[in-house]
Amino acid sequence: MKKFFRSVINLKDKELNWFNCNFCYAATILMICIMLICNFLLATPIQNLINQDIRWNMIFCSFWYNGGNFHLLGNIMGLITLSVFVERHFGSLKYALLLFPCIPIANLACFAMLNYWGVGGFSCVEYFWYANIIWLLIFNFKTYFMGKFRWIFPVVLIGVILIMMSWAWSGDGMNGVGLDFCNCLLEPQHYGPFIIGICTGLFANLYNFVIHKKAK
Repeated sequence: MKKFFRSVINLKDKELNWFNCNFCYAATILMICIMLICNFLLATPIQNLINQDIRWNMIFCSFWYNGGNFHLLGNIMGLITLSVFVERHFGSLKYALLLFPCIPIANLACFAMLNYWGVGGFSCVEYFWYANIIWLLIFNFKTYFMGKFRWIFPVVLIGVILIMMSWAWSGDGMNGVGLDFCNCLLEPQHYGPFIIGICTGLFANLYNFVIHKKAK
C-alpha cells in the first residue's frame, strides 16, 4: 500500500518530508490560518479599511470574504487542490514566495477586466495557478505521466481543477450553488487571471527549460 501511495502521490525526490523543503504543507496551512483570522477576528477592521480606500481590496479580497462562510470554504478547498501539487513540486518556502506575490497580480488582472476595485478574491489566484499547473504538467510530462500508476494523480488533479473552476457559489447559503462551467469560466474574475497565468506559466516554463538545456 505504501508503495502504491508513493507511486501515485510522490516522486522519489519530492516526497513530503523535512529534507526536501516540503515542510508538511506549511505555506498552505499558513494561508488557511490567515484566511480564518481575517474572516473571524479581523473582519470589521478590514471592512473599515476597505471602506476608507477601496484599493485595499486588491490585497485583502483574497483573505477576507463578504460572500459568507461557504465562499470561504470553497476558496480553502481550491487552495488545497492546487497546493497538493504545487507546494510538493516547489517546496514550502518557494511556494510561499510565489503564492503571496501572485495575489495582487491575479486580482489586478481581474480589476483590469472590470475596471473596478470592488471585486476579486482568492478564486482569481486559483485560476492563475490552475493555468500554471497545466504548463507544469505539459513541460514535465514524462515525470508526471510516465509509469504504471504515476499518471493517476495528475489526471485526478486535472479533474478536480475542472470541478473547482466550474463551481458556483452564491451568497451565505447553498441556494444557487452547483456546477456551471461555461459561465464561471467566462466571468472576468476567472478568465482574466487564467489568461495571465497561461502567459506567465508558458514564459516561466520555457525559461526553465532553456536554462536546464544549457546546463546540460
